[in-house]
Amino acid sequence: MSKIFALIDCVSFFVSCEQAENPALKGKPVCVIGGVGGCILSRSKEAKKMGIPMGHPCYLAKRDFKGVTYVDSHHEIYREYSKRVMAVLKDFSPNVEICSIDEGFVDFTGLCKLYKTNYYGLAKMLRQRILDEVDIPVSIGVSTTKLLAKFASDYAKNTGGIFLIGKSKLKKLLPKTNIDEICGIGRRMKVALNKEGIITCQELVNCEDEWLKKKFSITTVDYNIEIKTNGDLEYFHVIKSPLLDEHDNVCGTSTICVNTTESTFSTKVKELYTESLAHDFKNPILAQYKALEALKSGILGDLNSEQMEIVQQISSSCKFVEQMLNAQLSNFKYSMISHTITPVDFNMSDFIENYIHDIKPIIDGKCLTLENQVEPKIMLVSDKALVTRAIMNIIFNAIAHSAENTTFYLSAKCKHNTVEFYIENYCIKGQFNQESLNQLFERFAIARERFRQVGAGIGLYIVKEIVKVLDGNLYLKVQDSDLEHYDKFQIKFSIPKNISYLKDKFFNFK
Repeated sequence: MSKIFALIDCVSFFVSCEQAENPALKGKPVCVIGGVGGCILSRSKEAKKMGIPMGHPCYLAKRDFKGVTYVDSHHEIYREYSKRVMAVLKDFSPNVEICSIDEGFVDFTGLCKLYKTNYYGLAKMLRQRILDEVDIPVSIGVSTTKLLAKFASDYAKNTGGIFLIGKSKLKKLLPKTNIDEICGIGRRMKVALNKEGIITCQELVNCEDEWLKKKFSITTVDYNIEIKTNGDLEYFHVIKSPLLDEHDNVCGTSTICVNTTESTFSTKVKELYTESLAHDFKNPILAQYKALEALKSGILGDLNSEQMEIVQQISSSCKFVEQMLNAQLSNFKYSMISHTITPVDFNMSDFIENYIHDIKPIIDGKCLTLENQVEPKIMLVSDKALVTRAIMNIIFNAIAHSAENTTFYLSAKCKHNTVEFYIENYCIKGQFNQESLNQLFERFAIARERFRQVGAGIGLYIVKEIVKVLDGNLYLKVQDSDLEHYDKFQIKFSIPKNISYLKDKFFNFK
């Protein structure tokens, strides 16, 4: 028995989710907006008919297209609806392959006997089930391969929601279909095929397999490897190519191996430096987002429609950047960062006061109270960028892991030739055991599984490394508190008041 596959594709998924949540939006031109500056992420069929392009800036769409409802994106809702759709697919067939948030392949092979209908009936039945149980419309393409099923689903969007491709229908479609409509053929391959006079899928099918292999198959492979020599890692780029005889048969291989250790190291340093900066950027972005949310709530007075629109666009941009930074941090791979220490005179007390003011919306949003006990006018001769990064990371760590409706304490004081920085917050009792405490300053360490949504586990690692290269010391302690259900979580670090002796010191985080 030949295999039969169906591709289920949710129609205008984000919009469909919003319409399922709010049925009053059904049958109306609706656009979901999000991203930087607020752009169009999804359109209802009514909005598509009006000519609103995907990715179009929201402010231009509102100017040029009247009578359209614009809805902010709600990705948590979309993920939930996706789970429900995929649950229906898995209940319908034992073999399901999820491709994306709104697409999945279902193996229809053998299901006709089970459901006592033909393949069109299966598609119709499944489509109705998803609509009845999840309230999400879908298009379904059915054929003998996944590629053809994908092809069929594109046609299904304009032919009533279901499209089947068999041998007879395939013969009619191939001459009318350009090769770039096939999934997997990109712009470069299209150009290469067009140069050979191959424009339609039928012309591609008519080509000899051997000719296509010689002309377009991959004849060279390249990859990177790492080799440990004398305790040090070295990186190599390997290129392998086939050697052909006079009859174009493979008779051997050619291998070229290039040592890329220096360039690879440089690349890793740059990527880690970029990603560690991204971690620090997240904090002020979140503060801005919370401040904008406060403006939108009207707590500081009512905004007119134009002001509200601008605030909304900026808020959406901040949220988008935050999401991008979180994604970047979660893919943090490398283990080196380089920096040259540059001592300057600066007032650490003023920086802390200004930073606390900037992040107040975040503190209030978590129902926390901050007691600032930092001594005034603490002057340092140190690397300002590194010191402020350490302070920002520790404060934000305290905010992220403090129990709601508690107070956390911040202090800094001069002691001989050092400055001691101290922060104390309350966490849920038993939240940290000894093992998790020992790991907190390791790269990627997050105390417990439930905290994986808070960050990527690099904040305290960065603090540890900064304090180390500044000739300082770092301490961490958890103890019982005077509150019944909470422990005290304490972090303290001390650094020299003057690090001029470290000037021009080059260091690596490892």
